[in-house]
Amino acid sequence: MQFSTKLMGYRREQVDRYVEELMRDYEKKIQSLQDDIEKVVMENEKIKMELSGMQTDLKKYQDSEKAVAEVFIQAQLRATFIEEEAHKKAAEIEKAALLEVEEKKKEVEELQAHIVKARKEFEDVLNKYKNIIVDLQNLQPDEEMQHLD
Repeated sequence: MQFSTKLMGYRREQVDRYVEELMRDYEKKIQSLQDDIEKVVMENEKIKMELSGMQTDLKKYQDSEKAVAEVFIQAQLRATFIEEEAHKKAAEIEKAALLEVEEKKKEVEELQAHIVKARKEFEDVLNKYKNIIVDLQNLQPDEEMQHLD
């Protein structure tokens, strides 16, 4: 803007109007900037609240993840313990079964020996009775002769 001149300088009304106009423009710009700042501050607060909520959620998820990891580790330890106990129990059962098999083998051997002995005794008794029968058969003719005499 150019000011017209007077005898003693610029026209005061024009300068005042220009300054007022500048002030109104700057006040509008300042108000607009203040509105923008207020919007940014509100958005910033909103973002801070969202961030806080997200941080809270993240903390919950991290705590949950930690709890799940601890449960998983405990489950693995428990499974390992159960597996070891099962192997021990299986070894004990196998050992007991082998001992029982050995005992049963001994019982079978003893029974077989007893059967062999009983068979031998039976054969001896049978042979003894056969011999008695033979002896009796041999004696009968002599007795018949004696009756005849």
